[in-house]
Amino acid sequence: MVCSVTEPVLSIIRTVSDMLILYTHQLLYCFAILFSIIFMFATFTLKSTYRILSIIYTGMLDTLFHVILNIFISLFIIYCCHSGWEYLKDTYTHKKTKDLVNTQITKYQQMMEEMQQSIQSSSSISKNDIQHMDDDLTKFMEEQM
Repeated sequence: MVCSVTEPVLSIIRTVSDMLILYTHQLLYCFAILFSIIFMFATFTLKSTYRILSIIYTGMLDTLFHVILNIFISLFIIYCCHSGWEYLKDTYTHKKTKDLVNTQITKYQQMMEEMQQSIQSSSSISKNDIQHMDDDLTKFMEEQM
């Protein structure tokens, strides 16, 4: 059974990208608030601006705190899921190891044994045959001289 690791990784990437989009919207909201604060400085009196700023500032701190808290909680959840996945993968799967060196050595030894056996079987010429070939060779040499 082939286990694909890309599917959990892709889901984690999608989750992180969704969170980044959410946090980007929240940061844009904070910038809009800051822009409105600058606009209020130009239009309202200092006393009313201070009152409005204190209300908005506490809201911005709460929003920023929630954004940072969401980031840490999301990273913690991702880490826990990843650790659980690795534990399950290591516990319930069998690692396949190929011993490439020893398999090649045994194949080489088998080939050498087969070659030696074939050489031994082909060199089993009887002594009579050797004597006959020797006689033929000496006759041939005498004829040539």
